[in-house]
Amino acid sequence: MRRKGTNKTLVFGMVERGGKIVAGPVPDLSIFTLEPIIRENVEAGSTISTDEFPTYRDLDKSGYEHGAVNHSVEEWV
Repeated sequence: MRRKGTNKTLVFGMVERGGKIVAGPVPDLSIFTLEPIIRENVEAGSTISTDEFPTYRDLDKSGYEHGAVNHSVEEWV
């Protein structure tokens, strides 16, 4: 999902509140790429907080409590 004309590497990261950090390069930002990484690193039933990126919209259907902030309306927490 690299934008045309750029040579930037996509990176996905997760931070456990008061705990570990997991981050690394990913080939794209699709649900097929990110959800397996989330499942591998986050215990089912955990609460996950994200922005409104569409890839995250079904996390609540995947066994997680999911809350999202809307940055476009200046929501940050």
